[in-house]
Amino acid sequence: MTYWKRTIRLSLAKDTKRLNGLKIYFDCGTEDNYGFDVGTHELDEMLTKSGYPHETHLYPGRHGWITPCLHTTESLLFHWKAFNAK
Repeated sequence: MTYWKRTIRLSLAKDTKRLNGLKIYFDCGTEDNYGFDVGTHELDEMLTKSGYPHETHLYPGRHGWITPCLHTTESLLFHWKAFNAK
């Protein structure tokens, strides 16, 4: 978790100019066993504060296959829109 906090999400959100318009979608279960829900919330706040467009969802559930399987439609819809954008 320390590596994740230090290198991935914070560096992305601190310098959004490096993202060059990258479309960002992330979701997580609100009861994630590994604390990714906390990181998801923090990354969402940082990107929102910087004004960078993204889509974030925190769904009821834990870490595992059940939560993402229940929300595949949302993820695929995001990707469909991203790939079909003019």
